[in-house]
Amino acid sequence: MSTPQATEENGKKIKTIFQEKYRLMVSELVKCRKHLNLTQKEVARQVGWPNHTYLSKIETLEKRVDVIELALLAKTYKKSIGYFAKFLR
Repeated sequence: MSTPQATEENGKKIKTIFQEKYRLMVSELVKCRKHLNLTQKEVARQVGWPNHTYLSKIETLEKRVDVIELALLAKTYKKSIGYFAKFLR
């Protein structure tokens, strides 16, 4: 299992999950879900997760979303991975 990467932000080492650009991307994931009037439970069912807890942890920054999960969520939200990746630049 890998650990979250630490990178520099404003001269300080900070885990990826706490970087502003990551938070912006997750915020956009939440916004897209709500725009489609989907509950966490509905999204979890559509992407094949056993329950909504996994998505909840992503949305509350307790868990970092990986590229496979991002692809599943992007498809569910009718967006490209690139749409969400632009927040990470």
